[in-house]
Amino acid sequence: MDKFNYPRPIVGLMIAAILGLEIILPHEYIIGYFYVVPILFATYRINAHWGKWVTVIAVCLTLLYCFDVQHPQLVMIPAVALFNRILAVLALIVAYLLSRGVRSYGELVANHQAEIAFQANIAQLKTDFAASLVHDLQTPLIGAIETINGLAHGDFGAVTTEQKHAFDVMRRSHKTSIHQLQTLLAVCQDEHNGLYLNYQSTDLETIALVAIETLTDLAKSRQIEIELVNRCQTTQIECDPDRIDRVFTNLILNAIYQSPPHSSVVVDLQAESDRYQIRIIDRGRGIDPEDLPRIFAKFYQGRIGRRSRGAGLGLYLVQQIIETHGGTIQVESIVAKGVTFLFTLPKVASGS
Repeated sequence: MDKFNYPRPIVGLMIAAILGLEIILPHEYIIGYFYVVPILFATYRINAHWGKWVTVIAVCLTLLYCFDVQHPQLVMIPAVALFNRILAVLALIVAYLLSRGVRSYGELVANHQAEIAFQANIAQLKTDFAASLVHDLQTPLIGAIETINGLAHGDFGAVTTEQKHAFDVMRRSHKTSIHQLQTLLAVCQDEHNGLYLNYQSTDLETIALVAIETLTDLAKSRQIEIELVNRCQTTQIECDPDRIDRVFTNLILNAIYQSPPHSSVVVDLQAESDRYQIRIIDRGRGIDPEDLPRIFAKFYQGRIGRRSRGAGLGLYLVQQIIETHGGTIQVESIVAKGVTFLFTLPKVASGS
């Protein structure tokens, strides 16, 4: 049987053994320092309350032998021995205080680790739930898009111009829902697993063109033109192309939704010495100045001018991707005149 299964009797035996040595040995031998062992044992193996009382007992027993019990008459021990016993008492008190502090710190660390483990489990559950939700919702949406495509192409009978327009609206709405679901899943996965980048040497203009092409039909349906302005001689960059495509897509999509009909969204590419500067410009109603400091906050949606189209995750994800690449992003807005999202990306990989 493990002898440490009974810590209280062991503490008592330790005190009794040290006390016995105190009685047997001459007063020149300061045995009180050995009380540190039962003090530490009681504090760690039992609790801080027990450690306190063991310290009180040890201090009392150490001071008890300030008198020479072996002398025929009760007299004070020599001054040097008395001074050493006082030092021993101080050492016992310090040992208790330090052991209590270490125990408290250990409990704090243990609680923190338990909280981290709990949060990790919650994050895993959240990620699993998001993945299951996205899969369960995305599958019927894709099926609905295919059905709408068949209807629009006349597979089920003749289609009028008005019906084709309605099918286009339905198809875009379903695609937007899929995009929002994928954004939700990406945020959950990045928060749980960390946002890792697959760096490749690629062309920034090509990424921008792909995003623009993806959103061209939506822009046309809203009578909005997407214009790409490339002021760079070359646009080679080291980045994660899929992540940067999501940045362009989210920002351009946001600009389309906020732009009035018969206006344009401008994607402006400029080169600096070691990085690219990209502007996404719309001519919408702008952002309330009070909303600007929180525009990239997770789940935050502005109150005026920015019509809600999702859960408030798109701009949050954009900021995470850009900053992980080692870039920066900011927003400039003039109410009733439009918004400019300006972000930079290093030409050479500098993120993590």
